[in-house]
Amino acid sequence: NDLTALPEGIFAPLTELKQLYLYNNDLTSLPEDIFTPLTKLQGLYLSDNDLKALPEDIFAPLTELEYLAVYGNPLGCVSGVPDSVTSFDSNAVYYGYYETARCGDNCTQHTVYVPSDGVCVQCPDGTHTHGVGALNCSVLSPTSAATTSAPYTSTPLPTATVGNSFVCVH
Repeated sequence: NDLTALPEGIFAPLTELKQLYLYNNDLTSLPEDIFTPLTKLQGLYLSDNDLKALPEDIFAPLTELEYLAVYGNPLGCVSGVPDSVTSFDSNAVYYGYYETARCGDNCTQHTVYVPSDGVCVQCPDGTHTHGVGALNCSVLSPTSAATTSAPYTSTPLPTATVGNSFVCVH
């Protein structure tokens, strides 16, 4: 698919969902509470999209999550991976990607991740990121959005089948 966005509340009726496959799309961002109803989710596959940052507590409701795949996105790091996750980006190397780093406690929407140092540093005054784990800071002007790119890049992995315990969007 070429999904670029998911509407808020799309997963509200799927409270018993166990696996969610959203890999190989063109998702650029996710709503902050997109996964809130999915408290029984065990596997979440977000690899091979265009996610540059994620909301700070996006994974907080996923207390039963065991498998999380986010590789293949231009993310510097991922914040708030639940303690229940036992497999994080485990297939990344197999598919030719690096495993995504886990963000440190100092990473916020006002910091940028520096892969060579494995830390987040404060964005310049007047800039911010669009979530946690970004590789660059953005500045918004009244007429247009401009991005101040850090010298760090990442190489990024279609139709929905909806069921009670399985959703596949590839």
